[in-house]
Amino acid sequence: MVENKESFSSSDAGKVSPACLITSSLKGKNIIIFLKGEIDLDSASKVFNNIWTETDGGQRGLLLDLEALDFMDSSGLQILLRLKEKLNNIGKELLIVNPSNQIRKLFQLTGFDKLFRIFGDADEAFSQLNDQT
Repeated sequence: MVENKESFSSSDAGKVSPACLITSSLKGKNIIIFLKGEIDLDSASKVFNNIWTETDGGQRGLLLDLEALDFMDSSGLQILLRLKEKLNNIGKELLIVNPSNQIRKLFQLTGFDKLFRIFGDADEAFSQLNDQT
């Protein structure tokens, strides 16, 4: 298992935004990225760039584990849409794994639960990806 950890926070007029910790691991030809903390306007572009950097290998799919993600605003939703579109364009799939209750409610309110394949755990999602080959 390969693991990469990166944490960052940005500041705006002396205020520090909540940090978003990004951890990733490789399982077979798929990568799972764990997001912890918050994604907001201040952190969104860095989160997107860090996640996109992880997709340059030969993986068939990208799993985002959102269990420890406490908050996401519209900037975070935009990241998910951009990732899904870019991955689809290169023949890869984005799967959402184990969203926290707050993120699950956000997905239901915005209709994202119909746009993304959402799984209760990584094993179930990996199984779905492997069945497609």
